[in-house]
Amino acid sequence: MHFTGEKPPAQFSSSDKTTNGDATTTSFSIKSCKPSRSKNQRSKKFVNALIMTWNDFESDLLDLSQPMLSRAHERLAIVNQGTIATIQADIHDAQLDDESYDVVLAAAVLHHLRDDQDWETAFAKLFRIVAPGGSVWITDLVSHETEGVHAMMWHRYGEYLMGLGGADYRENVFAYIAREDSPRAVTYQLDLLRKSGFHSIELLHENSCFAAFGALKS
Repeated sequence: MHFTGEKPPAQFSSSDKTTNGDATTTSFSIKSCKPSRSKNQRSKKFVNALIMTWNDFESDLLDLSQPMLSRAHERLAIVNQGTIATIQADIHDAQLDDESYDVVLAAAVLHHLRDDQDWETAFAKLFRIVAPGGSVWITDLVSHETEGVHAMMWHRYGEYLMGLGGADYRENVFAYIAREDSPRAVTYQLDLLRKSGFHSIELLHENSCFAAFGALKS
């Protein structure tokens, strides 16, 4: 799971934790970041584009895996001279201050959530930690509400996996998803963003089983 949070650009009003236009960011694997004014491929291209748009920023990287955190720290340090902290924890257990992040980026993380209560609890926490005027942006594996559409998109994804590593690779990936993941439809997650208190919901991109979307907090 990956989440990132930063302070918004100047045109947004927010309760900044830093001065001189600096921002704050958080991510979970949860990966998390706190910016001092900066922006954060499918998710690689998205994150890199954000990072290159802003200046250096403070960031918190949150993940259960220490190797993932170490790699994330290494990659982020190449493009960001701000303070980078790592937190090895589950999103549910991590002690994150309320209204402390201007941007939260959840990259390939939410599909690990399980039942409705788990999803609602996680989204409520995202809303709590985002500062007024801040935002949350999600890139992730998704399912579809209509059974026929879901079957067609899953078939397309299977063809893509076949091209990467053959039939055995495809079956291994599908078996892992069935065992470990519970992706939800974009429509479900957009509704949950609203229910949690976010507004100005934006669907940036959806292709097959992957989507990018986000929302603002007043």
